[in-house]
Amino acid sequence: MSNIHVIAHTHWDQEWYFTLQDSNILASWNFADVIRTLEQNPAYTCYHFDGQTAVVEDFLAVNPQYCERLKQLVADRRLFIGPWYTQTDTYNVHGESIIRNLKYGILSARKLGHAMMVGYLPDTFGHNSQLPTLLRGCNLDNIVFWRGINHDTQVEKSQFIWQAPSGAQVIACAMPFGYGAAKNIRADDAHLHDKIFPIVNHIRQRSGLDDLLLPCGGDQVNIDPHLPEILRIASVCSPEGDRFQISSLEAYIDRLRQQASGYDRWQGELKSPRYTRIHKTIGSVRYDIKKKNYDVEQFLLGKLEPTIALARYQGIEVNVQWVDQIWKNLLRNHAHDSIGGCNSDATNRDILHRLEQTEQLSHSLWNLVVKELATASCEEGDLFVINPQRHRLVGHYQSHII
Repeated sequence: MSNIHVIAHTHWDQEWYFTLQDSNILASWNFADVIRTLEQNPAYTCYHFDGQTAVVEDFLAVNPQYCERLKQLVADRRLFIGPWYTQTDTYNVHGESIIRNLKYGILSARKLGHAMMVGYLPDTFGHNSQLPTLLRGCNLDNIVFWRGINHDTQVEKSQFIWQAPSGAQVIACAMPFGYGAAKNIRADDAHLHDKIFPIVNHIRQRSGLDDLLLPCGGDQVNIDPHLPEILRIASVCSPEGDRFQISSLEAYIDRLRQQASGYDRWQGELKSPRYTRIHKTIGSVRYDIKKKNYDVEQFLLGKLEPTIALARYQGIEVNVQWVDQIWKNLLRNHAHDSIGGCNSDATNRDILHRLEQTEQLSHSLWNLVVKELATASCEEGDLFVINPQRHRLVGHYQSHII
């Protein structure tokens, strides 16, 4: 007999073979249904908005009438959002961008009542070896994922300790059937015995624990108001006497923490195609998107932010909310499908345009900050030189003045 933690959720790609505009229209209907269902049915104890907050911000921007109701559900731990701002890629973006993704996701979720502190990456196309360090740096001690594991050559069980080269460790939980294991679950006998119960038995064998994770959701799916009753019937019909219950990722991670002393250990990346595609070739497609993203990241991290720090040190007032907006614009392009470029042509045009707008904002803000710095620091005719590096520069440097 096992406790089956059923994770009711939707996996919400904001853009893919459809555009962001398509996604936002559908979200207006689906997310409103989620709020109403949770309010009307106490047996539906909780639901997950895919571990991100950008989708929630977009929903509230055109549906402000739901804001207070959503905040109440989030505060009551019945609707889980965050900790990511967008469902990031981990190979094609800067490591600092992954940190900022968590920063803005956690801050945004906390403003709405609570940030789910689970490193949930259900569809990311592999995970770089430094990720435990980045997660730990943002006070996350765990990751729940699907793609990239190989139980034949890495670790035998679905839960294990993942260690980064730095020595940082997180509890890792691989989902054997991905985030859609129990998608569209039904109460009829054939469906339960032919599909759901065999899936649970496979998860049981892979885990070896009495607490098992069963994701119940899928791409852009809406909430099923009948799920509590379906799970009651599944519990009654289970040949193993399993107890199916709607649970949360936070609750499941708590159970894993209590049993972590005997877990196997893995150090290295998670990018094996053993059980599911990791779309390795997306690293070489849509060079225009990859190059523009790199340019924006380098300018933002190497020029804009250091220059703003110098200006504020000199007492110059800078509206840093523009920096937040620039980062959020950039992070919207870092979702795994978006930065991968594995999208429709219309979506890729949107992504490239957003990156160009982000670049324009970054350069415009930098130009104004440099002007303010020069005005405060120089006399007429002086040559103003900025060192944006984190260390003192000593030596001879050549510059051309036109």
